[in-house]
Amino acid sequence: RFQQTMKQNAEDGFPFEDEVFEQADRMISKHLVTFLEFHRTKSNEFFHDCDREKPRGVICLYGMLSALFVHTFYLRQKVDHGVGSTQEQEVLGHSISLARLLVINKNNCLDFYASSNWPITLAQFVKHLHP
Repeated sequence: RFQQTMKQNAEDGFPFEDEVFEQADRMISKHLVTFLEFHRTKSNEFFHDCDREKPRGVICLYGMLSALFVHTFYLRQKVDHGVGSTQEQEVLGHSISLARLLVINKNNCLDFYASSNWPITLAQFVKHLHP
């Protein structure tokens, strides 16, 4: 599970691990359209689903934001160190734009992020999205 993998990675100080990035990338690829559809419904089911062992709703907002955090964090590291491809630079721009949009549009829901079971806080996420 992505949440467990991310927690372990956070405990280790967020080192660059391909498996963490791959899980985040798969999660975004698999659930992006569903997540955007869910986002339009204005549902608050994610408040409960983020900490359930078996979610009843469509998708977890905090899980998707965590996946976007990992996605942008890893791609930014590659780009900043000069090893990111042109395609990765483009994907990084899209990921950052999407993450910023979600933070702006769902900011009334994100104050519980720090008290959820996800290992990053809203403050870390926002700091990471700086221009």
